[in-house]
Amino acid sequence: MLRGIRSRLTYANVMATVAVFIALGGVSYAAVKLPKNSVGSAQIKKNAVTGAKVKSGAISAIDLSQAVRTQLAKAGVPGPQGPAGAQGAQGVPGAAGSARAYGTVKEDGTVVDPARMKNVVSVRRSGFPTGRYCIALAPSIDAATANVVVSLDYNFASNGSTVGSDSSRSDCSATSNEVEIKSWGATGQPEDNRFTFIVP
Repeated sequence: MLRGIRSRLTYANVMATVAVFIALGGVSYAAVKLPKNSVGSAQIKKNAVTGAKVKSGAISAIDLSQAVRTQLAKAGVPGPQGPAGAQGAQGVPGAAGSARAYGTVKEDGTVVDPARMKNVVSVRRSGFPTGRYCIALAPSIDAATANVVVSLDYNFASNGSTVGSDSSRSDCSATSNEVEIKSWGATGQPEDNRFTFIVP
């Protein structure tokens, strides 16, 4: 039997059998050598080149479009904060104010800050139950003719309260050179409020 098989072994038969085994085994080999500079944009499919396929450092700023470079320049990462600058020179003191008298009074008739008060001898609640204040001015200012400008503290003004001065001094003393400040709540009834006054 082996003698019969050997008699049929020819080069053609052996090569044909090898070819069948290679085809059935799925083994394939292809060698393609592309000429230099033969692949261009026409041969590359859309979205075929991704960031992962680009070598790190292979693209420089000159490879980017002007629009992209401009956008990158605008969106740059902020640098570290610089050192504090030197202390500036002391400014020139402003001119003295022209108001002859001023001060700020609390709801209970006491002064907010005596150091920030000018030409005011005293401040007191008048004999009226609420909303009346008597302010004694320095002798250099005639309370009977003084034009007092009054403004409420913001918190009270925002609630609808009002305030004003009264030259009649019905609850204050003329002999003490006092001006009267009257204050009202949102309902129009007398009410204690914090205010600032100025005598121009």
